[in-house]
Amino acid sequence: MKAATKSYKSLNTFKQYYTLQSTDYWHIKYPLNSDPQNYYWDMSEKAIQCELERDNEGLTQYVGEDGGTYYSSIELIQYAMASFQAHIKTKEKYWLNECILHTNKYLSLATQYKNATFTVLNKYPVALYGLKNEWPSALSLGVALSLLTRLYTLSEEDSYLDAAIKLFANFKLTVEEGGVLRNVKINDTGCKVSVLEEYPSEELSGVLNGHITALWGLYDLGKHYEESNRLFNELSSQLADNISLWDEKKWSNYDITYLTGKKKNLASIHYHMLHVQQLFVMFQLTGDQRFSASVENMIRQKYSLFCRVYGLVNKLVFRLF
Repeated sequence: MKAATKSYKSLNTFKQYYTLQSTDYWHIKYPLNSDPQNYYWDMSEKAIQCELERDNEGLTQYVGEDGGTYYSSIELIQYAMASFQAHIKTKEKYWLNECILHTNKYLSLATQYKNATFTVLNKYPVALYGLKNEWPSALSLGVALSLLTRLYTLSEEDSYLDAAIKLFANFKLTVEEGGVLRNVKINDTGCKVSVLEEYPSEELSGVLNGHITALWGLYDLGKHYEESNRLFNELSSQLADNISLWDEKKWSNYDITYLTGKKKNLASIHYHMLHVQQLFVMFQLTGDQRFSASVENMIRQKYSLFCRVYGLVNKLVFRLF
């Protein structure tokens, strides 16, 4: 199966700009959930339709850009969350067992990295962000916090909450220290924003999808651990203050690497639609009208033929040149 970071090399990617529908495993549409206790969007199809390779224990494995097979912290914990949601939806014990199997594997991979005493690393390369091996991911850690707190509520086993609190420490450590927090100075304005890095490269990446997913994890743990709640409030306020870094007039940016002088990396139509959903959830969690305004702008862009063509052409230019 093609690596997620190479999945754009498909006609399915282009179809989405016309159909506005998800077309393959890496681009599954996640409907929003009315009950946030069942996570904020429904990932269950990621488990039900799983196409990942498996080892002899039934654990999912990820094929990297280099053709190697890895345990991906991102895919392990996302599959575990998807299985949890499949269990809630179907009441089938199989899916709960899948969830626990993959959650336990994820936690078993926890290790020390620089100043981080309990983190989960990926060991496959991501060429776009210059990552080679041994890197944590805020997206992975965020989903882990959200899942572990739900498993704690479901089972009342303290070990899940204890693990979530130990993982939380990574959100306070900077990328240079082995964590996922990056403090960004915006040009010469003196303004600053802190982002949680899905891809903690040497230079800023600032992927919006990963940052918001990590914020959701902080919010969920914050119901049980006040320090996490404080960090969520601080970082979500900063995101609202600086949402224009990602939300522009014609289309949304996938990341903010352009702040380092690189060309803009606009979101694909799939991620643009995910941004709409994620920012709507942020509005629900915080009540901040600036998130609502961005949602309205991005929806307008989504249904504008001009904006979709603009987004597609710019994405092609980014990938090809």
